[in-house]
Amino acid sequence: MARTARIKSESGYYHVMLRGNNRNLIFKNKQDRLKFLKLVQKQVNRGFISVIAYCLMDNHLHMLLRENDGQLTAAMQSLSTAYAIYFNKKYNRTGHLFQNRFESETIDDEKYLFAALRYIHQNPVKAGICDEVENYQWSSDPFYRDPEINTFIDKSILTFINPSFTVAVEEYNRLVKIPEQETFLEMPDDQLTDEGINHIVEAELKIAGIKDIASIKKYKSLPATVCILHNKHGLSIRRIAAVLGISKGSVQNMVQKKQ
Repeated sequence: MARTARIKSESGYYHVMLRGNNRNLIFKNKQDRLKFLKLVQKQVNRGFISVIAYCLMDNHLHMLLRENDGQLTAAMQSLSTAYAIYFNKKYNRTGHLFQNRFESETIDDEKYLFAALRYIHQNPVKAGICDEVENYQWSSDPFYRDPEINTFIDKSILTFINPSFTVAVEEYNRLVKIPEQETFLEMPDDQLTDEGINHIVEAELKIAGIKDIASIKKYKSLPATVCILHNKHGLSIRRIAAVLGISKGSVQNMVQKKQ
């Protein structure tokens, strides 16, 4: 199946994930993480992206970004290529460091924006690495707690909470303690590869008589097909949306209406 174009975010905000090929480590020590963050800052300095949040795990990473002048793909390609060259040279390895290109999902409104921020900062807690968000060293959480720390992180979304930075930080500290229930980009729990997903989707689209992915929204059989992918094959709403090139919200609505 041909690679589909990324869904454009109306707000300019995206949740982005990079994961190691075959779930291999992409960070082995402190120096690797510092190198990656230095490369991220380079993209910020170029004006391609603004970084709202990040969390570096061992074999994958999450970032909440704002795209500037349509340069998200260019920034992520430059970042991942530069880091892969560094990592392969340092550890005398060859081959792909990351699994496919970066994954992304759009952040469509303010509520979802803060949910994504909380989800990213809570990642180490959910993984059992630490008990509290603030106890993890390799996320942007500390920068939201201490305004004196010099950083490339754009914390301007705190003003959405309250114009007073002090009050906004206090509210952030409260909100980040609440477990996030939204589903975002995650390391898959199943063993299906992207190729396996594509074969399933292709087969179901063929059965439904859907031949043209580019105009898929026009097909009346699409909602039924989406429900088959979700209920019969167990594909997540996120993965269905990514493969079909439609928004997560649209997929969610189709599934809910059929329930």
